[in-house]
Parts: sequence; C-alpha cells; structure tokens
Amino acid sequence: MRKMLEKLFSGISIKSFWLILGLSVYFGTVLNLSFWRFAYYHIEVTDFRMVVFAVSLFFFMTVPFFILFNLIIVPYVGKFLTVFFLLVSSATNYLMVNLGVYIDTDMVRNAFETNAREAFDLITLPGMVWVLVTGILPAIFMMTAKIKYDSAGREILKRMAGIVLSLMIIGGFALTSYKEYAAFGRNNREARKLLNTINYTYSTVRYFQLQALANREFKTLDENASLVPFEDPAVTVLVFVVGETARAANFSLLGYERKTNPLLEK
Repeated sequence: MRKMLEKLFSGISIKSFWLILGLSVYFGTVLNLSFWRFAYYHIEVTDFRMVVFAVSLFFFMTVPFFILFNLIIVPYVGKFLTVFFLLVSSATNYLMVNLGVYIDTDMVRNAFETNAREAFDLITLPGMVWVLVTGILPAIFMMTAKIKYDSAGREILKRMAGIVLSLMIIGGFALTSYKEYAAFGRNNREARKLLNTINYTYSTVRYFQLQALANREFKTLDENASLVPFEDPAVTVLVFVVGETARAANFSLLGYERKTNPLLEK
C-alpha cells in the first residue's frame, strides 16, 4: 500500500507558490470544519455589513496559514513541519467535529496525563478513516511530491510580495468589519479554541509554562524573618481575606462537560 501511494504521488511536481496557496486553503477550510460549523450557527447575516464580515472570515482563516507556510516551506525542513501540522490538525479536527471537544490548556493536560486505556478508547474506525483521508494521505503527497522552487532571490521576493498583499487584504477587511469582529469575539470567546492549529499550539506552550511554574523549587525569601511588634501599646490587627474565583462557564452544574462539581451535585 505504501509503495503504491509513493508511486502514485512520486511523479507529481508542484511549484512552491501553488503548494503554499493550496495548503493555506486546505488548513483554513477542511481542517477547520469545527470552526466553520460554529460560525454557521452563530453568525446571523442580516445586512450587507454582515455579508462582508462572513466573506472576510475565509480570508482571516487562510491568510495566517499563507504567511506561516511562506515562512516554513523551505528545502529540507518544510516538508517535515507541514506533515507534523497535517497529522496533528487532522486528529484535533476529528475530536472537535465529532466529539465536540474544545482544544485548550485543560484538554492538552488531559492528553499528556491520560493513561493508555483512555487513549485507546478514542481510537475508533471512523476516527482512523478521518485521519487517513484528511491527514495521512495529504502527508504522503507532501513527502513524495517534488516542490519546484525559483532562484533564492526570486523566491524571497515573491513570498514577501505575497505576504504584503495578504496583509493588505486583511487590513482592508479589518477596517470595514472591525465592529463585527469585536462583537463576534466578545460574544463567542470559546470560538478561539476551535481555531486549528492555533488552539493546540498555544495550549501546548501554555501547558508547559504552567508545568514549569508548578515544578519550581520552594525558596525561603528570608531565613531570619521574625515578628516584631510595634513600639506603641495599641493592639495591631491584621485581617487576611483569602478567596478563590471560578468561572460559571466551568461549572458542571451549569452544563460544563467535565465533572468539576462532584460534591455539589450530590
């Protein structure tokens, strides 16, 4: 099977620009199906401004990938980085679309700290087919196809021009639809957790940051600290107010998927 696929794709060559453009559209659409489903149910197209906003979402979803792949699609390393993003994004896309998962720091922590039995429970036939079609096959194409580059100077100029043009398009839509984006982001904060590949990249970095803070060595700031009363005879009273806050959105009593209030539910 592997040799057949390699033989099928090995004769294909593609110019770097078209590969970058195709990957950008693929990641921005197919590998972000969960976000597009969310947008479909949460955006009401009631006037022309909302039409412009809805159309601009396509550019806001693809342009960041266009910039990313312009930076990483280079000889020797570009293929391996792209394959990594393809495989991971395919798996997270399946989890978000079919299991209703939001990828955040807690979800990444669950992935790192889960046991083998729980991990294998997530491996299903539909999931394997999904990852095969949307992740593995594109990855094989990526590894076996020949990427045609221009000369170094011409390649750099073309990519810089493409990035500048992309930013101009995004800037134009931002000027016309900034109010709609502000409202959508303010009212749908959970949407950012559906943005593949930003969600798992940010959440993974954040997870390791928190782990580094949790594993810090305890240090005594002052070995000779002592309690010295004030010289005046008046009694000194210190009041410590210790509290803890919790977001209502993270309460299982209010519908959160994880059991965060097991005692209160009794």
